[in-house]
Amino acid sequence: QEEQSSLELLLRTNEDYKMGCTLVVNQNNILVGLSTNADIRRGLLKNKLNIHNAPITDFVNKNPLVVNAKNTIQEMLEIIKSVPFPVLLLPVIEKDRTLKGIVMFNNLIKGE
Repeated sequence: QEEQSSLELLLRTNEDYKMGCTLVVNQNNILVGLSTNADIRRGLLKNKLNIHNAPITDFVNKNPLVVNAKNTIQEMLEIIKSVPFPVLLLPVIEKDRTLKGIVMFNNLIKGE
């Protein structure tokens, strides 16, 4: 939950689930952000490693690249091709931004 987030929780979730990310949702399961190991690194650098007063939002991408639950594999690949940065995972949402899951790039190229 967004309100219960902390840097330690983000790190623990990234580690425990071995996904390299944490999907941040509100109480209605609406995607409000994504925190990857890279987002945490950027937040640490932004705050000069001082985590005690750093807002949790410094460690969360509030506008991640997402795909719709109805997108085909081909459409997902086109979305990935359309951005200038590497994409390793894609949150999957419904039209109202309700989180449905996540697609990992290695599974996407295998067609799983």
